[in-house]
Amino acid sequence: AALTDALAAGLPPGCLLLEHPVRRLASAPGDRLEVESRGRRWHARHVVLALPPSVAVDTLELPVELPAELVRVAGAVPTWMGQAAKVVAAYDTPFWRDAGLAGAGARRLGPVQELHDMSGPGGVPAAIFGFAPSALLGTDAEERVR
Repeated sequence: AALTDALAAGLPPGCLLLEHPVRRLASAPGDRLEVESRGRRWHARHVVLALPPSVAVDTLELPVELPAELVRVAGAVPTWMGQAAKVVAAYDTPFWRDAGLAGAGARRLGPVQELHDMSGPGGVPAAIFGFAPSALLGTDAEERVR
């Protein structure tokens, strides 16, 4: 978090929006891109995608002007975790530890297929993270993960 905190500290106040996953990029007048998230739209000259190319192709609506070969190659780029997104659930206490459980598991049903205890020292903060197929996560991701 130190890296992202340092980057965010250098931005002008009010320009960083958290919990606004981009869903659509489209060409806009004036050599700009239109960026859409949660029903809001912005215009930018440049956009940096901080996710693997294949995940971007699977989860974003991209500008139709992108060359088909570029989209094909981006979609074929392997990622070390495949098409997975990390999800985190925070709790008041690591209740699984009190029950003698490891806070780890794997399953083939539902969006979260692998779970791990990521609680801090002494269980604070208490959290479990898991991996879910990125194509299954959309605007209802939080509800589906729960």
